[in-house]
Amino acid sequence: MILGTVTITLITGANKGLGREAARQLLEVGHTVLVGARNAERGRRAAGELGAVFLEIDPTSDASVAAAAGRVRSEYGRLDVLVNNAGTAEPRVGAADLTAGEAMQGFGITCSARSGSRMRSCRSCAPRIIPGS
Repeated sequence: MILGTVTITLITGANKGLGREAARQLLEVGHTVLVGARNAERGRRAAGELGAVFLEIDPTSDASVAAAAGRVRSEYGRLDVLVNNAGTAEPRVGAADLTAGEAMQGFGITCSARSGSRMRSCRSCAPRIIPGS
């Protein structure tokens, strides 16, 4: 595990894709990165491969977000940066089979799920990011 001196950053959905790459780059320049993921196996694997800290968090669950925020509070005392990257892609069909209606339905699911998730994560993490909040 790499403990940096620049910031403590939580990236949700950091076990793959853009979140994982952001984590890798931040770690390279000295940040402490918490790899947030719903799937514990994939999250632990990604964190281990990157040299980061795994933090189990499901942004769609109040209880999960509260538990993750509690862990950050108890282990680090603060959180400097929150990257709300977790999301979903529905429906899971290939581009050749995707209709315009299905694409718009998937966009609606992702936006509504992520909006609630973002608010949940921000509400729980703000007291650790903003002094006195």
